[in-house]
Amino acid sequence: MIKLLELNRKTFNYYREELNGNKNDSYSVAKRKMTRNMMLAQKQPKIELKKGEKYCYGSLHFLVVDNKVVWIKNRCSKPTGWIIDKNEYVELNEKLRIDGKSKNDLRKKDIKYFFKTNKSKLKYKLKTVFNK
Repeated sequence: MIKLLELNRKTFNYYREELNGNKNDSYSVAKRKMTRNMMLAQKQPKIELKKGEKYCYGSLHFLVVDNKVVWIKNRCSKPTGWIIDKNEYVELNEKLRIDGKSKNDLRKKDIKYFFKTNKSKLKYKLKTVFNK
């Protein structure tokens, strides 16, 4: 049995308002998702004068003190070299009973992101190929 994180009211409200696709999540779902995120996140070195642990789950950073999320911030810089383990993500969704993305959904998201971030390069290559 996985012990779920708790969230204080401020972090729960921030979670629902600032994280895409979580506006209607219940407190129970938010606890399960944040627990999954912590398990997949990159743990940061201890911060002086602060108790607890800082985690970075992509661009989502959060601080856990005594199994409670006490601070959360989205759209931060991603840790260098951090990559989500898609297999573990799907397994944790099943273990924590989170309705979520399958491996195929994650692959589609990767493909969409690739095209979104490389659109201008791809347009240029297509022009050079078809304009010969």
